[in-house]
Parts: sequence; C-alpha cells; structure tokens
Amino acid sequence: MALRPILLSIPLLLAASLTAASQDGEMLFAQRCGDCHGARAISAWGRKLPNPEQRGLWLEGFLATHHPPPENERAPIIEHIQSRYMRR
Repeated sequence: MALRPILLSIPLLLAASLTAASQDGEMLFAQRCGDCHGARAISAWGRKLPNPEQRGLWLEGFLATHHPPPENERAPIIEHIQSRYMRR
C-alpha cells in the first residue's frame, strides 16, 4: 500500500519533467540561437528536411559544429525546434 502513492505520482513527475524540458529548450534556443536564427530562417531550411528523424540528425550535427552549445543542451534545443517550428 505504501507504494501506491509513489506509483500514482510517477505520471505527474514525468509530465512535469517533459514540460520543464520543453521550457528549457525554448529558453536555451532563445539564449543560444534566437539572436541570429529566427522562426522564418528555421522554417525555410526545415522544409528542405521534411522527415523529422533526418531533420533531428541534421540538427544534432549542426549544433555540434555551429557555435556549439554544451552537449547536454542540444537535445532540448532540438526538441524545441522540432515541436515549435517544424510541425508535421
């Protein structure tokens, strides 16, 4: 019985974590990329890579070489770009 409250709280913690990651991605994008790369520029090259998986791989390579943010910031930035600017 003592495990039940813990098990019930797991979905809430995961949802909060995903929301935080999304907000972190938005904040990190604004700090690391937003001054030079606005929505129009990102959407333009994103249309050239319509497959989300291919686009994610390209973004990972791009972020590793172009004014690279710390490695632990790349995934939230990519998630933000994919969800905000590259809607399917």
